[in-house]
Amino acid sequence: MTKFKTVAIWASALTLMPAVAYAKTFAEIVNGSIVPLGDKIIELIYALAFIFFLIGMVRYFFSHNAESRQQGKYFAIYGIAAIAILFVVWGVVRFLIGILSSFNT
Repeated sequence: MTKFKTVAIWASALTLMPAVAYAKTFAEIVNGSIVPLGDKIIELIYALAFIFFLIGMVRYFFSHNAESRQQGKYFAIYGIAAIAILFVVWGVVRFLIGILSSFNT
């Protein structure tokens, strides 16, 4: 078991060597991996909100049942509200990023 632990420690140390050799700063790590991932997640949330809105519109216009039309109206309203909230939150985030990046220079 001792030999396995030694090999595991050396293997993990060798895998960390490139990160130490290139010595990335925290800002480079965030801008290189976290920001693109966050952008993709935000795009997915926008797409889901738009699909939610479209489902509501289809239910509202193409259903013959009054209850289904009411549910479609709620879907459409909540989809529009979600999109509006996303735009507001994204604007606030961009505003804060602009303020915080001005302190860095």
